[in-house]
Amino acid sequence: MSSINPMSVTDNKILVIEILSRLSCTRSIIRSSAVNPQWMSICRSQPFIQTYVRRNRPAVLGFLAEFERGYSLHFRVVDALALQGEATRMLLRSRIDDYSLSRKCILASESGQLLISVSIPPFVSSETDEISVDGYYTLFPSSFSLAYSFVATPIPRVPRLHGQQSLNFYGQFGLLQTAGQTGFSFFVKDAAGPFSRSYDGIKFRSKTNFHVHVCVFRDGAWTRFVSDPFPYRPPCIFHIDPYSILSGSSLYMMYVVGMLICFDIPSSTFTDVHLPISARSCLDYTVSLNESRIMYLVNFSHGSLNTWLLQLVHGRLQWSCCSRLDLVHTFSTTVGPNIWQSAFGVDYGDVVPNDFQSVQIRSSSKNSLVVLLTFAFDHGMFVVDTVNCTVRGVRWLTEDGQMRQAFPLTERWPPTFRD
Repeated sequence: MSSINPMSVTDNKILVIEILSRLSCTRSIIRSSAVNPQWMSICRSQPFIQTYVRRNRPAVLGFLAEFERGYSLHFRVVDALALQGEATRMLLRSRIDDYSLSRKCILASESGQLLISVSIPPFVSSETDEISVDGYYTLFPSSFSLAYSFVATPIPRVPRLHGQQSLNFYGQFGLLQTAGQTGFSFFVKDAAGPFSRSYDGIKFRSKTNFHVHVCVFRDGAWTRFVSDPFPYRPPCIFHIDPYSILSGSSLYMMYVVGMLICFDIPSSTFTDVHLPISARSCLDYTVSLNESRIMYLVNFSHGSLNTWLLQLVHGRLQWSCCSRLDLVHTFSTTVGPNIWQSAFGVDYGDVVPNDFQSVQIRSSSKNSLVVLLTFAFDHGMFVVDTVNCTVRGVRWLTEDGQMRQAFPLTERWPPTFRD
């Protein structure tokens, strides 16, 4: 039997690409690139990065949660998925602490990159040359060299006497698309009329029809698009923190509870996409996107966490339920007694599915593989892995207060290498 020469394996570029591109952990790729200069060159090449991105998906670091206590806001990383003692974990924490300042606000998270709104008061001087004017900036919080990149000026406000604005106006959506870079969509609040706030969402006193405003940043300027009036259907409840998802040339907006509004960018048209569920609260469901630009919806109903997939079938968009997770059974078999006790205050044998009606779905990662849950009656956070059927409890800190919104946070994608 002839022996295998290790050098012949390491020198075979095609074979090395095949082996390295199947390593699902980015850290393994970084370590492997240090084997020799040839491997380093392979890992940094665009053909390899494209192959690696096609075969793998970014690791979920956790969720970026925004909390409200009194009149102050602060962010922190819900890092239940991160390994203990990681340098990146501590780096993220220190970076997120900086965003809790009043002049910064995190608007969106995409592929490990954050979109931040910066408002500098006139009497405050800029801390760095990178942040010199008001507007929107991007940065990678997990990068060791922190760099802010200016991308756009602030969205202009809607005039109060605008002909296509009713008192049922909560704000406007923004869309940033830069050639060769990550696209961002976000929402800016600017309520026009009086409203009341509850756990279910925002309710305006006005019962008039409402419009949807979308501002697209093109060629260094904002262009506004306004929908035709959508009919007011009681109870018309707006999301407390509306959000949107950019999928190809379509922008899907979660603005009114129970509605999924689609804005087609090339034709500048608005349509209402039917939802497969009946929702009465903004925390009944959440919508996410996978790497193939396919929409996912997660909702809780009758004790089960359901995942729905939006597909194009015979030229029509249709929802299909692709998974159901028995949340009561999962909690009782995978979490410790102390987590169950903190969530419900009683032992498992005393809990029935009806006790789960206070489940709040805060956010979900791409493909809806990981979901962040809270409960209305208690300060407790739980990260649910819908594939492995596991539940992890997350401590609610004293300074947290009330959670407002959460963004899924992934590693930088595509992966990069430091010099």
